[in-house]
Amino acid sequence: LMFSVPLRDEPTAIDFSPTLPVCALGYSDGQIRLIEIVGNQPKEITNPHTLEQHIGAVCALSFCDDLKVYCSSSLDGQLKVWDLGNRLLDRVILNKPPVVAFFNGSQGEVVVGQGNYLLKVTKET
Repeated sequence: LMFSVPLRDEPTAIDFSPTLPVCALGYSDGQIRLIEIVGNQPKEITNPHTLEQHIGAVCALSFCDDLKVYCSSSLDGQLKVWDLGNRLLDRVILNKPPVVAFFNGSQGEVVVGQGNYLLKVTKET
């Protein structure tokens, strides 16, 4: 065991960045904690933007290290993209909850599982 992080509650979604020293934890109340892992001392990246959190349980989290962002999906029907300072960059409101979401490649394309469908959300410039 290299370190332990005290959790405030049982997370509904967890993802670790493959190359950056950070992980994200999502909760049933829509909150997201971003933890920076520096040595053996994990440190929470505080989020002063609490009004931008989800209002439903977080279902999925995924990092895109090349763009230094992560996404979250929630039962509130939203897919949100955040920077590593935990600031909301973009959101997509869907007609059904996106229960699965992950970055596909390094260009910011997100694949979303919604009902019986997989949707591809591309980054617009």
